[in-house]
Amino acid sequence: MAPMTRCFADDQKGVVGSDVVEYYRKRAADGIGLIITEGTVISPQGKGNPGIPGLYSLEHIAAWKKVTEAVHAEGGTIIAQIWHVGRLTHHELTGGLSPQAPSAMLQTLFFLKNHLLSGLSRGVKFIMKYPMIRIKMTSE
Repeated sequence: MAPMTRCFADDQKGVVGSDVVEYYRKRAADGIGLIITEGTVISPQGKGNPGIPGLYSLEHIAAWKKVTEAVHAEGGTIIAQIWHVGRLTHHELTGGLSPQAPSAMLQTLFFLKNHLLSGLSRGVKFIMKYPMIRIKMTSE
């Protein structure tokens, strides 16, 4: 199953819940042999959308382990698609943390913010000016 951004994780912590466990379990039960997860950020400073799950803390690992166990119980295989949006994040998405990227460049983009209402994804366009970023060092 190809990855799809779902934005169903807790927006503040990036932790997936029982709804995500059930979503992936059902896909495995339907006979999907290999499931590639939605984009899963490897750092809070790599988050590009609200509601994106993380895979950088023990709490994240414990939550994804429930997903993995449910998929395996149905005979499926699952792999995490790791994700870091680099420059195209914003401090409002990262809990106030400065975005990290390999180069410091200014960016102004139209940003599509997902609003989930009654199970339907509604996109609202707005312009966001991105602040200058801190360059990620090799030691990090």
